[in-house]
Amino acid sequence: MIASGQVLRKNVIDVLRRHRVEVCHPRSKPDIFVLAKGDHIESVEIPERVGRRMLQYLQRKYAVPIYHFYHPSEAPQLPEESVQ
Repeated sequence: MIASGQVLRKNVIDVLRRHRVEVCHPRSKPDIFVLAKGDHIESVEIPERVGRRMLQYLQRKYAVPIYHFYHPSEAPQLPEESVQ
């Protein structure tokens, strides 16, 4: 899927959380997510397969290096994850 420039939604959400973006998913709307970081809060439609345009938007808006979406293992660890 990387060749097409698309990334799975679950990977995008994981990477956003690793970059301290709060992600909430209202049950009433399957593709709508509420994103919050600092003073910025917005609702965004995140499809099952996220394209380059959306990734570039998230990169600019939330200061997430775009390569982290394609390689989530390189994103920072969550606080509850410990290195052993």
